[in-house]
Amino acid sequence: KSLDDEAFKNFTFARPVVRKEDPAYVIFTSGSTGTPKAVQISHGAAIHFLEGIQKSLLLKESDICLALTTVTFDISVLEIFGAVLQGATMILAESAYAADGDALAKLIRDENISFMQATPSGYRILLDSGWKGRTDIQAITGGEALPRDLLERLLSRVGRLWNAYGPTEATVWATIELMSAEGAITIGRPLPGYETFILNDKRQLQPLGAWGELFIGGPSLADGYLKDEIKTSDRFIPHSLSKAGRLYATGDIVRLRSDGRLEFKARLDTQVKIRGYRIELEEIETVVSKDSRIRSCAAKVWEPTPGDQRLVLYFVSDEALTMADLQTTFRSFLPKYMWPTHIERLSALPLTP
Repeated sequence: KSLDDEAFKNFTFARPVVRKEDPAYVIFTSGSTGTPKAVQISHGAAIHFLEGIQKSLLLKESDICLALTTVTFDISVLEIFGAVLQGATMILAESAYAADGDALAKLIRDENISFMQATPSGYRILLDSGWKGRTDIQAITGGEALPRDLLERLLSRVGRLWNAYGPTEATVWATIELMSAEGAITIGRPLPGYETFILNDKRQLQPLGAWGELFIGGPSLADGYLKDEIKTSDRFIPHSLSKAGRLYATGDIVRLRSDGRLEFKARLDTQVKIRGYRIELEEIETVVSKDSRIRSCAAKVWEPTPGDQRLVLYFVSDEALTMADLQTTFRSFLPKYMWPTHIERLSALPLTP
């Protein structure tokens, strides 16, 4: 039935009451113990992020925004609600477009897309299809390190290119930088209302130019990990530097440049990012080790060509296991983006002296 039908004429719709502290969504991220962590984001945190990034993007009602990202990846929050809040047009694309450069290029052209975002590996797929771009397109790249060669290719095909950084625990993107061909590639400056501090192992401020762990504060911090107080207290810490008295420990090594921009160096742990997804290599190892046929294993990232990162599983077993033999284990315990694409059986794992 439609809302014009007689049965609905006297129907009163109750407006839901939503408070800023109410949960808006939960997204799972990789965990080193083999159990994913459920990050809970409030309505207030999401709105604060969307209002903050709009001050940079300046999306308009006339914009046509591409929603390409699966909703299990939090940058979809910007693609969907960033468009909705500005009254812009949103084009929902099927997930298959992300892996098909030719089809994606045609979609961008046919729908006259003016705003889009993707990981660097996603943009490589698009560019390798021969996509010529358009000067009225505004694009965000993030989720992985931005290589210089890709930066140069993208700058010649879009009007404005942003490099963004942010963990799920800080609601999508926390810092952003409008890119140019000159100078260092950085993750920019914090969005309005976001706090960023670089601390040493004693959680004291590092001097300008010194490397340290990045801590993030502000209204867009997650509530924590759902039903996991231990992990929440480990990463969300009380600290006097934050106006709210609370910071998130990102595990990322950065430094503050003299121009006020943040430069990313590496991770403190074994976490990696592939196609924008956070992956704890230890989680893959923990899951695979539960297979009784596996004596020991190690998960690593292999990059045969720049930007083409692949997960490789090295394992020791008395059996000559194939990829098909291990697929049941992968399917049962790991999301698809964490399945190794290559496996290699070894007589023993190499050990340090």
